[in-house]
Amino acid sequence: MKTLLILIILITSQSGYSQFKIENLLGTWESFETRAQKEERNEDILLIESTESNDSNKNLTQTKLILQFSEKREIDFMQAGVQYKAKYELKDSILTLGNRKYIISKLTNRLLILKDFDNVSFAKETNYKKIKQKLKNIKEFEDLVEKFPSGKLKFKGMLHNGFNHGKHTEWYENGQKKSEKYFTDGISTGIWKEWNINGELIRTRKMN
Repeated sequence: MKTLLILIILITSQSGYSQFKIENLLGTWESFETRAQKEERNEDILLIESTESNDSNKNLTQTKLILQFSEKREIDFMQAGVQYKAKYELKDSILTLGNRKYIISKLTNRLLILKDFDNVSFAKETNYKKIKQKLKNIKEFEDLVEKFPSGKLKFKGMLHNGFNHGKHTEWYENGQKKSEKYFTDGISTGIWKEWNINGELIRTRKMN
């Protein structure tokens, strides 16, 4: 059924394929909500507040997302002040951003509307408007280091295009290792370990 729904959407969109061109994607886009989407979100928050704790609506808070497409088939995106970089590809109405796929519902010089490809039958549309803002270039690799006020090492890790990457290590102030984690472009990998302040291994977890 899911496959059939995707095919129906793709077939009905064929007449608009000609407008889905890389040239129209280039530049910077900022997400926004329509009035109907705001009203729907507010109704969801009110429903949760009437049945659960006041902290339950945090995930419903609208966070703006900024996308910046370049001619090099690279996309910079920023959410909650954190910036990342990935590759993108446009084929017909399918837009691939990193490892995620979206269906373009509409693309003009000023408006971009996306829907999640893997959940097309239930996914809500995300609207973007073209803006003049330019995101700064980020380093491909960046070392992360944090120290205690005493000067002793507290954390050491690395970012690759804004994503957690490689080995990330934490220490207690007494110098004992606290945790050891591994990432590949933001994806948790390898064996994660945690120690207590006395150096005893208290948790081991294998990541997919």
